Amino acid sequence: MVKLEAVMSHESNFRRYRDLLSSHLKEAQPTIPYLALVLRDVTFIIDGNPDHLPNGNLNFEKMKLLGSHLLELWKLRPYKLHPNLQLKSFYHLPSYDDEKLYIESLLAEAPGGSTIL
Repeated sequence: MVKLEAVMSHESNFRRYRDLLSSHLKEAQPTIPYLALVLRDVTFIIDGNPDHLPNGNLNFEKMKLLGSHLLELWKLRPYKLHPNLQLKSFYHLPSYDDEKLYIESLLAEAPGGSTIL
């Protein structure tokens, strides 16, 4: 718990968390980001920078900053995880295909509330 508190300290704008997240991205480790911080960063980028420059041109720096932040999030996309057969056999969990699941759902409760099978 103490380690978690140290990592999630708000000091220096969550610097320890951001450094840890950055290292996980470099090593391509599965990571779940802290959504409140992600949303706060995006809000600050959008609200804290004008859409247009004083001369009327589009603020490409804002778009570049937002794009860079979203690209970092894209790197956290889902990973292809493979089933651990030893763990599955330990829990004796059955595997069902779509047809079997459909039949089981009909047995449990058919459309209209009656049992079909």
